[in-house]
Amino acid sequence: MSTNCSIAQLVRMDASFMGNDFGTQTGLLMSPAVFRAFFRPWNARFAAQAHAHGYVLAPHSCGAISEHIDEPTAAGVDCQRHMLTRAKGMVPADQAARFGSRLVFMGGVDTQDLLVHSTSAEVTAALRELRRACAERIIVGPSHKAMLPNTQPANVVAMVAATRVPLASDPVAHHGLKKRTFSDVVKNQ
Repeated sequence: MSTNCSIAQLVRMDASFMGNDFGTQTGLLMSPAVFRAFFRPWNARFAAQAHAHGYVLAPHSCGAISEHIDEPTAAGVDCQRHMLTRAKGMVPADQAARFGSRLVFMGGVDTQDLLVHSTSAEVTAALRELRRACAERIIVGPSHKAMLPNTQPANVVAMVAATRVPLASDPVAHHGLKKRTFSDVVKNQ
């Protein structure tokens, strides 16, 4: 086997992930103008490179970033990782309404309180609401890259189980289509 091949040739890739945290729980770490000047050009370059190879770009940023999500979206970003629903201004229904088909969100399941302190029934109800609010514009997962050590295992099971319950708006569940890949979700909206 030749050693002159890329990782993408060895494994099937759907997306390019990158990121920095641009927000805290209550607001941005920098003004939208600073983001626009220093980070948007790089997001545009990374998006162009990902798109040229058939991938979607899904950068990570934690926090209350609602004020600047327009910037990465305008630069060609396809998916925002991770949606911290407890951060100020990051209400899933509001974000879904605001961005429509321009952006897919990843995350949305609160790892700070919901998965740690709630019952399995509360997790199931929260997942149902998240999926209804965002319809096909969300890839359900933890609101952060990792779950906290004090996460209740039963709540992780409830989170996974709740994603398998078909919603009326889910064409995969209702039309017998095969499971979609990450890029299918992002590209086919």
